[in-house]
Amino acid sequence: MPDAQLEVHYVPSEKPQKLQIRFKLEAKRIPHTTPFYQPRLYAKPWADLINAGLAAGARFDPAKSSAKVITDFVPMTELGVHDQVLELEVAGVAAEFLKPIARALLQARFGSSVLFTSAPNADFRVVALAIRGSLAGTSAVDAATLRKWIDDDAVQLPGSPNRFRSSWRRRPPQSSGCSSSRQTSSRSKGSSGSSWP
Repeated sequence: MPDAQLEVHYVPSEKPQKLQIRFKLEAKRIPHTTPFYQPRLYAKPWADLINAGLAAGARFDPAKSSAKVITDFVPMTELGVHDQVLELEVAGVAAEFLKPIARALLQARFGSSVLFTSAPNADFRVVALAIRGSLAGTSAVDAATLRKWIDDDAVQLPGSPNRFRSSWRRRPPQSSGCSSSRQTSSRSKGSSGSSWP
């Protein structure tokens, strides 16, 4: 498991809550075609999986799982460390669904020419990741447990998102009704100097 900073707080519930996926993304090389599109960096593919009932696990009714994108990924055109925030309103999502999200951001290899992992020599890497639900209470999973889940193939959800990679086409998502008005300049001008997580 890579040594990127990791924080997590999530209380699964049928009640709607905000799920924020915040990460620091270090870009050492920008592809020739910019902005580039990698589905796992965006909120909409994760929302589609939730709305298809693939995030309910054994705890929730898949038909009642729901997700709506609030804030999505801002494409990058500059080198440096960029703050990115994905935010969704979710309901009926099992804690185990955080595993494929964290694994995709911390361990995924994208394409044949662009390496995107948390390895020190990667062209793109996530150096810090925080996944936080808005509901108060005892978190169903902590950072140490999520790190173990990432490398444990026994931790699975029915219809694991790993089986649906072919549906994540390499093209920018259509408008998702995202309500955020933040522009690229607010999060993509290199390191902001903030200390989060």
